[in-house]
Amino acid sequence: MVYLSCGSPNKLLVALPGGSTGMIADKQVVWKAARGVPYIPSPILLDNRLILVAENGIVTALDALSGSQISQFRIRDTFSASPASINGTIVIPGDSGTLYLLDPSHGLEVSRKYSLEGEGFASVAAYGANLYVRTTEFLYCFTMTSDQRR
Repeated sequence: MVYLSCGSPNKLLVALPGGSTGMIADKQVVWKAARGVPYIPSPILLDNRLILVAENGIVTALDALSGSQISQFRIRDTFSASPASINGTIVIPGDSGTLYLLDPSHGLEVSRKYSLEGEGFASVAAYGANLYVRTTEFLYCFTMTSDQRR
């Protein structure tokens, strides 16, 4: 499956069958979603779920195969950066400088949050067990272990 996200002028997420070539007819589209689709942050695919983080803090989990909504909740922050996954934990930097960790094994809820100095507009980078987070003030490096998920 291939997922395409478009933020402007109308927010839309489309799922297409893998291996499609040429012009794609509407009947070939597996599913579409417009609700909860972000303008800036990219979706992330994790365990057959698409995780969407909208700029206004609405976090939506969709079933990757059907497009049906699994869960939705709000984080009281705004978001410009895309989420990342490290050791099964979803990491989302908020514009406020708060780093949010979501544990997908417990219904996709915020399991931890860390206040960092500066604002967090940049997407994080993961390498091995290391997570690199850039704010307007500092570049942070965190080493994630499985017990830090909760």
